[in-house]
Amino acid sequence: MELTLSMLSIPPVRFLDTTFITDGQSVAVWVSRLPCQDDQVSSSFYNIENVLPLTKTAIRFAVHPLHAVQAIVDQGTSAEIIVNAKEVVDDLRTGISNDVCTINDAQISGCYRYSRGAFAAVKCTSTANSLVAEVECGADNFAIPCFPHGEISKLPFSLSSSQVHMTCHVKCGAYLELFEITRILKYVHNVHEGTELRGSRPLLFANREATLYKCRAEKIQMSANNLKERILGAAQGLKMSYEIYDLLVIAGSASKDSRTGFYRSDLSGVSVDPAFTDEYVRKELDFIDELMQRIANEVREAELQKAVEEKCNTLKKDMERQEQALMDLSKTLETTKMTSSERHDRSSN
Repeated sequence: MELTLSMLSIPPVRFLDTTFITDGQSVAVWVSRLPCQDDQVSSSFYNIENVLPLTKTAIRFAVHPLHAVQAIVDQGTSAEIIVNAKEVVDDLRTGISNDVCTINDAQISGCYRYSRGAFAAVKCTSTANSLVAEVECGADNFAIPCFPHGEISKLPFSLSSSQVHMTCHVKCGAYLELFEITRILKYVHNVHEGTELRGSRPLLFANREATLYKCRAEKIQMSANNLKERILGAAQGLKMSYEIYDLLVIAGSASKDSRTGFYRSDLSGVSVDPAFTDEYVRKELDFIDELMQRIANEVREAELQKAVEEKCNTLKKDMERQEQALMDLSKTLETTKMTSSERHDRSSN
């Protein structure tokens, strides 16, 4: 009899190959580089994204009281095994669970293009027994507990787009049930990106790399413009909801108390009251407009520096051509001098 492992579904373990550094009190992620460089070791502890406890997609790092670092993997492992029997089998019994596992449609929360990823909280319910269910969402596979009274598990995802509409299936035994995971994810902007860009300008300008600096500035400019459009879109959506609620109140389909309750609600800690949202959106747009103005100034300075670099390159090429012409002229004069000297010697003889 031969047993062949045909499929093995495990959580992403590439994060286990991570280097850490400690100052005796805190532990932070460390990026090893070869050859060794004179880096500021303390800078790793100043960035909160590097200091433990740290959450990545499908794995969490924490400081352990006895060991340096503890890695916690939330998801289990599932496997598929093929059995090949070369002997004569007289009696074969196959046991397949008749349980049906179900998961209701869920919403995903978190951010896309983010190291911590996004998570979908799902509740798996089985009809009779407590078992482990297999969940497949495209290329992502999970093994989660399933109980008759229901068990909530978090499914981690690392996504590159904001709009999520995944059709997944859950299986335990012979039955397969479908469910959907939907929602629009958030985007995390790097707060250090502008500072890092501004700090790299002297070095890039000194190395005549104004084009590279301009490209990086334009990238931040596009991100800021995209953020502004998203805020305007959200503000317009809220304004439409206010107008619809007013129409419902006028038509008698909704009461003023329900509208007041709607105004008092919040989304991710942000109030949806019109008086607050108008002021909130105005301040956010003013900040982004000021940021975009500063970025536009950086782009203009990069263009001026680029023009200077092109002029310097042109002058350098002209000087090289002049130097080459002078060298050629010098060789010509030297040759002429030698020829004249030889003629003079022959005429003297």
